[in-house]
Amino acid sequence: MSYPHHFWNPSGIRLPPKRVPVKNPMTMPNIIIFTTGASGSSVLAGLLGSQGFWLGHQTAKLQFDTYENAELVDLNVQILRKSGYPRRDANDLPPPDVRRIEDLIKTEDLGPYRAFVKECENHRPWLWKDPRLAYTIYFWRHIVDVKSVKFVVITREFDQAYAGLIHSRKVYMSPKQYKQINDNYIKAIDLFFEKMGTRSTVSLTFEDLILFPQRMMQLMNEALETSLSVEALERVYKGKLYKRRYHRVDYFRALGKFIIKKAIGDVERFPRRGV
Repeated sequence: MSYPHHFWNPSGIRLPPKRVPVKNPMTMPNIIIFTTGASGSSVLAGLLGSQGFWLGHQTAKLQFDTYENAELVDLNVQILRKSGYPRRDANDLPPPDVRRIEDLIKTEDLGPYRAFVKECENHRPWLWKDPRLAYTIYFWRHIVDVKSVKFVVITREFDQAYAGLIHSRKVYMSPKQYKQINDNYIKAIDLFFEKMGTRSTVSLTFEDLILFPQRMMQLMNEALETSLSVEALERVYKGKLYKRRYHRVDYFRALGKFIIKKAIGDVERFPRRGV
């Protein structure tokens, strides 16, 4: 089943990489990646996608392939909008209200959401990755069989994330604002695990992944029933392994760029990916 992409960013959508056959799809777990955004989660999703996890008929694309199921993104934006949250991303202050989101389960027509989950199950094992899931999971948990899901949480060292936000994403906000937004994501994720009486199967930072790839491949293979390799990571990650993506000076350069942008009045209060 295909859904309209009227909420999606004009930078487009694309077909995911050719899927690798999976030997025992009905016994493998599905995976949901929780992320704060700008965390390196696309590298992790691309890596897991190379193992045969279904990423969708089309994946969302910004300046790079996010490996996010484009239909999932559309539905997540729809959930946020119907909860009274005005933006298409989840980067506002205050953040989306998880109580309103969960209450939608009582009032919404669940047909399109159930149809989407059924389509995912037809292609299992599937992988969901979208920063909005930190909030929309409160809705999805009533539709998805969460017992068949393994949850992975990926974050990033703050200096690295902020440097990437400015230098790569070209999104200009203060470190204080960015930290506040990230903290809100983490609070929502932690509260979800608390409500479910469970915890993440794997929790890592992007720096763990690129600085200690052998160790992280072993950890994830044991926890997620995968056969990940450093070679597979190198095919997805375009940077150099065993070193951080940015130097300390890059953080201060990013801060300087923000200060200049703010001085000339070229900074939104809450920069957004689309409207």
